[in-house]
Amino acid sequence: MNFVFQTMTTSPSSQQNRCLYCGNNQTNHPMDKLTGLFNGMTASFNEYVLYSYPGRKLMHVIEKGLVLLSWIWFPLHIAKWSDDISKTKIARGKVLWEEAEKRGIAMEQLMVFGRATDIYRVYLGDKWRHFTSLPRPDSIEVPAAAWIDDKAVLKKKLSSAGVQVSKGGGFFFFWSARRMFRKLEKPVVVKPRFGSRGRHTTTFVSTEEEFRRAFKVTKTLCPFVIVEEHLVGPVFRATAIDGEVRGLLAGEPPRIIGDGVHSILELIREKDARKTGEVKDVPVHALLDGYLKRRGFSRDSVLPKGKEIDLTEKIGVSYGGKSIEVMDIAHPKFIPALNKVARFINDPILGFDFIAEDITKDPDTQKWGIIECNAVPFINLHHDPLEGKPSNVASAVWDMYLKRM
Repeated sequence: MNFVFQTMTTSPSSQQNRCLYCGNNQTNHPMDKLTGLFNGMTASFNEYVLYSYPGRKLMHVIEKGLVLLSWIWFPLHIAKWSDDISKTKIARGKVLWEEAEKRGIAMEQLMVFGRATDIYRVYLGDKWRHFTSLPRPDSIEVPAAAWIDDKAVLKKKLSSAGVQVSKGGGFFFFWSARRMFRKLEKPVVVKPRFGSRGRHTTTFVSTEEEFRRAFKVTKTLCPFVIVEEHLVGPVFRATAIDGEVRGLLAGEPPRIIGDGVHSILELIREKDARKTGEVKDVPVHALLDGYLKRRGFSRDSVLPKGKEIDLTEKIGVSYGGKSIEVMDIAHPKFIPALNKVARFINDPILGFDFIAEDITKDPDTQKWGIIECNAVPFINLHHDPLEGKPSNVASAVWDMYLKRM
């Protein structure tokens, strides 16, 4: 049981204006700041007390108690179990459920006040087994759960194990973060120590003025800030099940190629007009202007013919970019290198992000590194990429769970 606070990713009703820095994944800023403060201040306690052997056993007992306590909801008609897969709102849960149905496994979802939650149960071994988000065997203890979502601690742990990471660290005070900024090769990335989906992340930070602004942007969401070197290349999400990478997705930001005639804004409009499938329009707002300025351009700039540039630090189809499943084309040395990371962390279900120049080339010949991990990965991303052959990660999850239950 991970006792580090988790927050909702939906936009609070009191927030009238969408936060541009959160992009398409709005969140509750005050709650995230409080969560980040708590997590940062209790990081050592989590690792050495809560996730010691006695601590993990105690958390397991508490978790079971909370499950039992929740049963009072049912007589009060606050909650009920639903076997209707169409009511599932979370794509991760849906692909799990679809795979369970293929295997003849009965699966249900907890509904609270008629709304779907990320809590499920499956009928196996003559009893109902409950899980949140993803099924993990009760018999598996994962000490890394104390630090897997902490980007600063993760960076130190992986680096000490000889795993390639982006150089940098975590900071609370501006003066200490600036000292790191001055040491690192430019440009750098500034992002929250706790959090996901690229919220309040600023890339291509090269000057102290840009750094000061980026630090402030991150601080509005999380009190603790990561400052690290900017690695060049797409962001890849590797999902490992039982120590083996079973899905490898490349997330790319929207890109344009100059023709020596049209402005960046005109090229964006042309790109939007050609988009297909689920790809959204490229967001055109103040963040675009800031990103282009850090790259030395503006909306009115005319790129030289053949010059290719990204348009935002955000990746994926919801920002006008791409998602490509690349398991079939990754260089043979990449998968063993990624398996090494998964086995070091030793979590049966693990997602981790890394940046590499070219996934088809030998990792020993390029600069690449792990940037963050996720204990509750969105496995559905591998099931429905915009391009590439889908990877059935849900099948690997059930194989692992059935083997270890």
